Amino acid sequence: MNPLNFPILSALIGSLVAFAIYIIGKLIFEKESLAVFATIIFSFSYLANVYSRLLTGLTFAPILSLLTYYLLYKIVNGAHRKYFLCLAFVLAIATQNEGTSLSLLMLSVVVFVVFRVKVKLGQLLQIVGIILIA
Repeated sequence: MNPLNFPILSALIGSLVAFAIYIIGKLIFEKESLAVFATIIFSFSYLANVYSRLLTGLTFAPILSLLTYYLLYKIVNGAHRKYFLCLAFVLAIATQNEGTSLSLLMLSVVVFVVFRVKVKLGQLLQIVGIILIA
């Protein structure tokens, strides 16, 4: 019943996202300077600061976006089998979280088409089924 619990949780999630941006940015861009620059841009972003003070559905959108980018990066670079179900769960949560997170679903479809990611029919049915059930 403490009114400070939700803002503190929101601030902790925002701090976790800034750290995750650094880690994932360093992995994807392969340069520490770009990862630091991306983290600084996010940390000084007006919307990031607003949403790190209020616990809303948009508080979790950066985490879901980062997870989607990371999993798509892994899938495109050849680690197909392990990450399809993880991506399906992240997209299922994202589509339920906030309407703007539907763009992550469209991003995933575009990445699969552009990079010609081959998915077995069974795995595709599992992915679609998880997203539809959620």
